[in-house]
Amino acid sequence: MIYVDHSNDIEPDSIFISINNGYKHLSAKEIELVSEIWSSESTTSNLDKVKVIPDLDSKVLQIIESDYGLVLENFENFFITGTNGKTTSAQFVSQILNINNINNGAMGTLGCYINGKNIASQRLTTETPIYIRNFLKKCLDRNTTKIIYEASSIGIESNRLEGLSIDHSGFTNFTRDHLDHHKNMPSYLKAKLELVKNTKNSFTYNLDDDSSSSWIKAFSGDSKFSISCIKPSADIFFSVRKIYSDGKIAFDIYSPWGSSEGCASVFTDFNLVNIFIGLPFLMYQGLAFDSFISSLALISLPTGRQKLIKYKSNKIFIDYAHTPDAIEKLLSGLSRLESVKTTLIIGAGGNRDHGKRSLMGSISSKYANHIIITSDNPRGEDPQLIADMIAEGIEETASYEIILDRAKAITTAIKKLSCDETLIIIGKGHEDYQIIGNKRFHFSDEEEVNKCIT
Repeated sequence: MIYVDHSNDIEPDSIFISINNGYKHLSAKEIELVSEIWSSESTTSNLDKVKVIPDLDSKVLQIIESDYGLVLENFENFFITGTNGKTTSAQFVSQILNINNINNGAMGTLGCYINGKNIASQRLTTETPIYIRNFLKKCLDRNTTKIIYEASSIGIESNRLEGLSIDHSGFTNFTRDHLDHHKNMPSYLKAKLELVKNTKNSFTYNLDDDSSSSWIKAFSGDSKFSISCIKPSADIFFSVRKIYSDGKIAFDIYSPWGSSEGCASVFTDFNLVNIFIGLPFLMYQGLAFDSFISSLALISLPTGRQKLIKYKSNKIFIDYAHTPDAIEKLLSGLSRLESVKTTLIIGAGGNRDHGKRSLMGSISSKYANHIIITSDNPRGEDPQLIADMIAEGIEETASYEIILDRAKAITTAIKKLSCDETLIIIGKGHEDYQIIGNKRFHFSDEEEVNKCIT
């Protein structure tokens, strides 16, 4: 028996936790499956399965933890926050633990993983407290107590980390995003700083980020570790020796645990920051520094992050980048690879921050020889208006066109590729759907590319 708070998670004999009488939206089939419905309010329902529990929202987590046999203090948690890089950093940490046969669980945008095996998808980057406890029960059953979380600003602000011990944390970067929710940058930063304030043991941060001084002031835990590729005084300092055309990056690293040369196939140097964010946490787990370095030759980028598809003499990259900073770093990094010309396919999500769209267009015209503006997840907005906002930022001398049909945009770009050119498709990455209006349709950038080249 499990406790669930979303209809999609219902299993036979599960208990549905209904805050504010949300059970009224369940279908007859879903109601038939559950053994009980726990409601937080008095109800006039004639359903025998409805059980009213006063103050349910304040009691339910303790009830679930007791029933599952969860002692939250027995888990060692590492939370990664930042505008960009959370997924990549979390996956890198998990991969390194797996390579070294250290049991671990990971939760984030790509889903729930135990020892590298995907066991469930997630609706949210940082899931609900009940969902998290269901995952922790599965980890406990597999003798896994080291857990890596992606902590989104909305998840932190919504108290989805309730009851969890913030043992270790890492802050990758802070740039514009989610202003449709937070309204302004100070509010956005404040949400993320709550994680830093509550970190008990190690805190790792990107010293080269403009907001790093705010993170340092917020932290009052045991140990903080800075990362930099600019300032040799940083606790973890690295310098890039060479970036190879196949994506391998050779580097030197200097840290409190040792210094070494290293190599990782991660294409762009900002991914080295995403790797080193997890270094202190890994050292806390007893991993030897030499083992960490040797593991880097075996790690790979997660799904939808700089996914490379080779086509004749061309490189086609698929990436999730959808913020101005992420786009800038991605295009700047990939521009170091050997290529005669670059075509970029870009869109922007509907019902989200309008202000970033022209910035995305401006950045695109700095690096791409030709830009195709297309639809991302337009949701309730007019795709043409979204495209026009992106186009407003594109330099007058830049080459661009608008093809709103995303499949057609990909087909057109691939057909026009000449020898040794690069195509970069951004915005959706791992996503296998498109949201148009209030409906979700199956769509995968990778599938569309493969249709064109096979």
